Amino acid sequence: MAMKGVLESLVSGRGFLVLRVRCTLGLITTNFMDIDMKKFLVLYNVPSEKMKQSMENNTPEDHKKSMEEWMKWMEENKAYFVDSGAPAGKNSRVSQDFVTEEPNEVGGYSIMQAESKEELIKVIQTGPHLAWDGAYVEVMELMAM
Repeated sequence: MAMKGVLESLVSGRGFLVLRVRCTLGLITTNFMDIDMKKFLVLYNVPSEKMKQSMENNTPEDHKKSMEEWMKWMEENKAYFVDSGAPAGKNSRVSQDFVTEEPNEVGGYSIMQAESKEELIKVIQTGPHLAWDGAYVEVMELMAM
């Protein structure tokens, strides 16, 4: 599937360049990585039962409001995003001998950057994800190779 998009804006600052493209799948934000900043894999987690309850009980308006809060937070903190990420699907555990479907609590991911993990954690603590009952975020530094 080819993705067609329209360049929305180019913003530079703090040693990075933000390229924003509006496409049929929504707004994709990609920052060209700042070589001086540390990179992190950020996993947004919600216990499976809490996610199921939310999907069953929340109205379309609730989901829209939640997405607007995410978009606002990401826009306010765009300097930290290398890849805004996406929701995560079902989990398959793969080994040489077997493949199994395993539950997990990962709702989505982002690739983010900051001068330190502590700085990034402070940013994440302002995000809308932690407002979900039982939600938590995992932050793992990506090591340069």
